[in-house]
Amino acid sequence: MAVEREYEPKFRDIQNRLKAALDRANAHIAKSSPGNLQSQYMHMQADKIVHATCTINVPRPPDDTDDPADP
Repeated sequence: MAVEREYEPKFRDIQNRLKAALDRANAHIAKSSPGNLQSQYMHMQADKIVHATCTINVPRPPDDTDDPADP
């Protein structure tokens, strides 16, 4: 629960920043190249950003975690 409280505001902030960037990109695309192949390509690139996946690598815990003498 504490982790959610800590990261939820950060997650919302990042989502809002991404939405603002996409709004600016869509306005630029509509203004600079309406209805042609270039605008379709620009939308495809924006979609790649929106649907990108991030991988977080968490190290494996040590094998000797059951040793009570080892702090």
